[in-house]
Amino acid sequence: MASASGDLFPSIYSATSNKKYIEEAVIVGQDSESNKLVELINSQQHKNVSRLGLVGKGGAGKTLLLKRVFNGDQVQSLFRNDLMLWLTVSQNPSFNTLRDDLVKQITVQVNERLDSREEDHVKNWLNECMRKHKFALFLDDIWETSAASLLEELCVPHSPHHKSNIIIATSRTTNSGGILPMSIDQEIAISVCKECGGLPLALKVIGKAMVSVTLSNEWELAVKKLQNDVTRSLYGRLRLSYDALADVAGYGISLQLCFLCLAAFSKGHVIYSNDVIDFWIGEGLVAERDPLQIGDTYVILLADQCLIKPIQKDYDGNVICFRVHDVLHDLAQQIAEKEEKCFFQASKGLQEFPIVDCAGHIRISLEDNSLTRVPKEFRAPYIRFLLLSSNPSLMEIPTEVIGSMTALRVLDLSRTALQSLPQNMGCLKRLVYLGLSFVALKRLPSSVTALRNLQILDLYRSDITQLPSGFSKLTSLKLLDVSFCKHLQCMPYGISRLMSLEYLDAFSSSNIQWNKCRRDRLPISDLCTLNKLKRLGLHNNGEIIQEGMLGTMKQVEYLCMHLTGMESLPQDIISMSKLRKLLLTCPQLLQIENPFCEFQNLGYLSLFDCGMLKQLPNLHNLPSLKHLHIVKCPNIEKFPEEFGKQGGFPKLEVFSVVKLRKLEQLPIVEEGALPSLKTLTIMKCEALQRLPQCYWNLKSVEKIRVYGCSKVLFVMAEEENFIKTKIKVQTITLSMIETQTSEERYHDILQQSEHFYYGEFWCSEMFQLFAGINRFYLF
Repeated sequence: MASASGDLFPSIYSATSNKKYIEEAVIVGQDSESNKLVELINSQQHKNVSRLGLVGKGGAGKTLLLKRVFNGDQVQSLFRNDLMLWLTVSQNPSFNTLRDDLVKQITVQVNERLDSREEDHVKNWLNECMRKHKFALFLDDIWETSAASLLEELCVPHSPHHKSNIIIATSRTTNSGGILPMSIDQEIAISVCKECGGLPLALKVIGKAMVSVTLSNEWELAVKKLQNDVTRSLYGRLRLSYDALADVAGYGISLQLCFLCLAAFSKGHVIYSNDVIDFWIGEGLVAERDPLQIGDTYVILLADQCLIKPIQKDYDGNVICFRVHDVLHDLAQQIAEKEEKCFFQASKGLQEFPIVDCAGHIRISLEDNSLTRVPKEFRAPYIRFLLLSSNPSLMEIPTEVIGSMTALRVLDLSRTALQSLPQNMGCLKRLVYLGLSFVALKRLPSSVTALRNLQILDLYRSDITQLPSGFSKLTSLKLLDVSFCKHLQCMPYGISRLMSLEYLDAFSSSNIQWNKCRRDRLPISDLCTLNKLKRLGLHNNGEIIQEGMLGTMKQVEYLCMHLTGMESLPQDIISMSKLRKLLLTCPQLLQIENPFCEFQNLGYLSLFDCGMLKQLPNLHNLPSLKHLHIVKCPNIEKFPEEFGKQGGFPKLEVFSVVKLRKLEQLPIVEEGALPSLKTLTIMKCEALQRLPQCYWNLKSVEKIRVYGCSKVLFVMAEEENFIKTKIKVQTITLSMIETQTSEERYHDILQQSEHFYYGEFWCSEMFQLFAGINRFYLF
């Protein structure tokens, strides 16, 4: 048994220190295991008391792993001002001794003193202290003693006042009870595992579904459900995870239906969250208040339940795109078709519209097929959901079909050959979502303005040339996407009257004329009436944005602007206090005022093609900034020295410097600066002399990518100190190749360089120097 005053806390610990250590030997390896355990601890922070267990044979490294997690910066930071307690239990523990150890540790860490050593008094004191204070309790080497009886003897409260408490135990036997909630019988849990049939997917998904179930009768019910599956199939076992969605976070049947909707997409394909959220909104599965944000929450919940696999996340942790395992896709399709009147036949090679098979269904997906027409005879008075997207030969939707679909809420015609829509589109009175992205459609029929329930109109990359003049009648419209519509000539005046509009994206629609003289065209200044906007993307096409326009948009969280003819930004941009993401292209921009740095919530900043800009503001003070991309700003010669000062960029994780042709040096990074940086990308900065050693020594850095910077690469190859630091970085990407498509290559490197190889090796012998690096790329 370790003593609190002896080797449990070495001399580095003091009563005034915020760190508590356990002596540990130097550990090589276990990075993956410790990271996973830390992630698990972080994921449990919303619960009152979470219990985790590590089970393995003696000598397997459980204690070393637990010590590493205990001493690690992440857990230390998580419980910096709270109780961090360690007990080595052993085979025949003395509960009195264990309680005494707890008392010693608590008295050192908090200003609490125990006056009496009587057993009852000690128990009451321990219970009260742990009830008042947030705690992390590490129990090492539990043998035959059950977790329930051990925690009872240690007086650990069942319902402490503070949330986010954690109990972690190691054991050589599965009888410790440390892995499951104390009220669950191990035999019941083992029965559930057996019913999974040893199938990894079933174990993963069902295990996640049961992780928050704390009552024995619920586990018993789960066993019965699995045993009652007469088919004994994988689908039958996974059905339990679908049923469990009804109880996740109180969202009930809505989350179940959201999962079933995923079967409407092609199996095995990448699904973009924005697409599926739009459909959920159209179906009425997401609450009307802030539906896009709630939709993001739904995606995260499905990922947490292991029902989808995230592929890419944004700076804020939201899932950008994901995949559904083929078996789970089949499960969703099976349930949807049997129980929810769905007919999902995406990517089935269909050339003829299955008019007979579609009869009687309320949700139909025929996307990604080879349909050429929809038969006039098709009638669907009860259909709510119709996906015909990605049928590249589909040229027409008959008027008769549109007229019959009076209950339709979701209609997706994206990526088809449609050049016109039926004139009776206005009869779709219940339509909420209309998808027309990537179509050659030039105009919308005027009857579209009668769609009073329409919330989402997606015209992304369409050939639309103008919008109907009666646009102000779309009073429910929340999202209008006309970005990358190269032929769109103007915005109708009525848009300024859409008081429900929250998302307006006209970015890279560079032919829009913000005409002040025409009554039917919207002046850019009139956008100031849209004070509910949360996302705004636009190309000003030389029209000056005057003071007062941006100042009214206090709700904007995402701002994407391509500004021409402007040397400075409007000062009232500061009024956008909720701004979280800013993408700015401004070729004539001369300076950015320092008040710009007052965006307390800004997490993502991209400055692209600011060709006249010579100096950056002191961005290091932005407290929430996670991603910073400085791209194609050729007149910037150096960054402010403050960039490398202690305490600078406290949350910055990704820093990209691309095509800064005059940049000669990066600022020296002091200890304590850039404490969270994970990925550093330097691309096409030909004047840059070297990458200072301090960047390789940053504790959190995982990936360093240097591309098209000849001077830097040769210096790196010769520097002995650079070679010595090889084990500090997990991934290094080096390249000397010149390319005409550097922006495309930058995107590949930035997003998924692990999967890309380009060109010939620059210096193959350098492989010998970086043997300790997990992944090493030379282009």
